[in-house]
Amino acid sequence: MLNKIGILNKKELKSILVSLEDIREEIDNNKFEITNEGLHYTIENRVIKETGIDCGGKFHTARSRNDQIITESRLYMRSELLKTMELILDFNKTLITLGETYIQTIMPGYTHIQHAVPQTLGFWALAYADSFLRNFDRLREDYTRVNMNPLGAGSSYAVSYPIDRILTTKLLGFNDIHENALDVVNSRGEMEIEILSDLSLIAVQLSRLAEDLILWSTYEFRMVDIDESYTMGSSIMPQKKNPDVCELIRSSSSTVFSHLLNCLCVLKGTPSGYNRDSRETKSAFIKGFDIIKSNLDMMKGMLDTLKVNEKRMYDLVTKNFCCAMDFAMMFTTLGLSFREAHIITGAIVKESIERSLVLEDVTPEMIAQASYKITGNTINVTENLIKEYANPEKALNRKKHIGSPAKAEMERMIIDRKKQIESKIKDLKTLEICIEKAETSLQTKVKIIIEN
Repeated sequence: MLNKIGILNKKELKSILVSLEDIREEIDNNKFEITNEGLHYTIENRVIKETGIDCGGKFHTARSRNDQIITESRLYMRSELLKTMELILDFNKTLITLGETYIQTIMPGYTHIQHAVPQTLGFWALAYADSFLRNFDRLREDYTRVNMNPLGAGSSYAVSYPIDRILTTKLLGFNDIHENALDVVNSRGEMEIEILSDLSLIAVQLSRLAEDLILWSTYEFRMVDIDESYTMGSSIMPQKKNPDVCELIRSSSSTVFSHLLNCLCVLKGTPSGYNRDSRETKSAFIKGFDIIKSNLDMMKGMLDTLKVNEKRMYDLVTKNFCCAMDFAMMFTTLGLSFREAHIITGAIVKESIERSLVLEDVTPEMIAQASYKITGNTINVTENLIKEYANPEKALNRKKHIGSPAKAEMERMIIDRKKQIESKIKDLKTLEICIEKAETSLQTKVKIIIEN
């Protein structure tokens, strides 16, 4: 670009690029040493030493460390966003596979960690798949804002040279120019906060998923068994199989939140224009990415190797009144209001608990007595009707509306989610190809200049 606007002649351009390519090779081979002056001065001084100050001294023309650092951060962010989005889609495939495999595996649905109504393990997995598809979309929106060229903003207020920001945008593979120079510098930290906010939501979902597995793997639940490669024993208790990886995923979510809070606190007291405070935001989002990428990978491995106790899940559903809501629905089909049905069912459940009965054991006589006591009218039902509304499979299949755990609706949603994933994979590939093309084009130009 400096050559195009007449700052560097062809000889100077070639000399500087030769020096920079030597530095690149040393970096690739871990031989490049950064001096106490910092990265940018180390590179510039090296170029000046090898090409002379009359040539290399022009290297930093129309640039500030401010817009250079922001540009480098954006290049790093977009790379990490692509990697994280790819991991999310791989993780989603695992969740969809669980959804298909356990589409009819009935288990309790919980509210307040108490049995609520029947669901399926596949329905649970698909719910998390949907949440991670939203997480993908959030990061994809971040990518659009990140992939804008800040180079040319200078220290905060543009530069006095006739630079070509359109050219550097193309060379670096950015989608567009981040125009206002002051806004460019003010945005340092803003992009980090936005990304860390979305990484925090991913951390929340991973933590909740981990908590589900921790609970379900206890002796009290006994619904799943986490593979030994993701657990640890006790140094003193031989029988222990502790869900350490789940616990680390759960606890590390707090670390991601702390990085977000760190950036918010750094930024909130700074005036417009460049302030050195913003350097503190750099390590925060780097560590945030590292934690989330690691946790996605570990959770995927856990779910891929998870052992499911389908019998235990079904037994829990049938033994603790999970179909009580459907029982109430039975009464509404006989003409009662839902509130009357709710009260009668509650009385029947209470009596059943006192008599150590399950819902399927409820008799027509119990219903007749409860209904007469509460409404003054006797409701007569058959044993077959009782068993129909106490049956978990039939309870699920009665839910025929959009978004329910009924088998047919689950099959429709799974097909739809697979299509969404495939579409997002293609979108990611397009983004990666755009960057690869820009990098290849830039390197080709450099090579031609050096060799001629």
